Amino acid sequence: MKFTKLALLTLPFAFWACDGSSSGTGSLGASSTMGGYYGELVHERSATLDDFLNKECKVYATDSKVVFVGTASAEGMDPYISFSEIDISGKMKLRDEFHTTEPLFEEVIQGQCAVIKQSYSSLDNPHVSCSDTAIIATAESNVKRTLDEIKTYVNNVCDNYIKQVESGSYEKAQSCTVDYAGNIAYLSALYASKAATVKATYLEGGMVLWEETYVGVDSDLFLQACESHRGKEGISNVSCEGNTLTYTETGIDVTFEKFISALNFSCFVVRHGLIPLENMMFEE
Repeated sequence: MKFTKLALLTLPFAFWACDGSSSGTGSLGASSTMGGYYGELVHERSATLDDFLNKECKVYATDSKVVFVGTASAEGMDPYISFSEIDISGKMKLRDEFHTTEPLFEEVIQGQCAVIKQSYSSLDNPHVSCSDTAIIATAESNVKRTLDEIKTYVNNVCDNYIKQVESGSYEKAQSCTVDYAGNIAYLSALYASKAATVKATYLEGGMVLWEETYVGVDSDLFLQACESHRGKEGISNVSCEGNTLTYTETGIDVTFEKFISALNFSCFVVRHGLIPLENMMFEE
């Protein structure tokens, strides 16, 4: 089962500042600038759903700079913080930072790092530094924007940051529950015409034995999902019989409590239609 992590993030502002040119590989520095005075608070949004997921964002401005700060957190998980800054005191300078201490978000950081590197590659003096817990990216751009244009854009980013979780575009599960007994966790998702049941046996050393049964899902799609697990690093003993997929996964280096939190988040996103059930079948 593909864990649905909290990858509900802002896009790096470099997408907006690109002018089609490409340039060097210099650096503006790779230390965090978060904290301190950002300017006047000009916009803020927040949302709490199911008493489980909390997201908030704030936009600050001075006479030459706009700052975005977003925080996403779910029950049992450490927050994921997004920070972006656009400075037009001279040549436009951009900075994106993403920070978390949540081990479940390590893959999110890695995936976001690749996106940031690509988006910053067409800017001047790009520098992107990534670790398992943080991304810090800086660059410059020749694009000319007024402060009002930037504030309007960043306010919209804040609005969309919240809208991402308020309503999904996919079919919503009528119910989705997580339970556990001892070291075995169970997830059950019920839709109008399909369903999924998952049994996950959590073993010492980061090993999990998965047994997933899907009802009402296209058989060809199920076989494709089965094949997506074969040959993947950390996955072995893949078997598909009828509509049940079983396999062994290693390298899940989190506590059982964090493992349950991840399953609860998966339930949250299918209940709100943020992803289709079928996406959770594939190991990508």
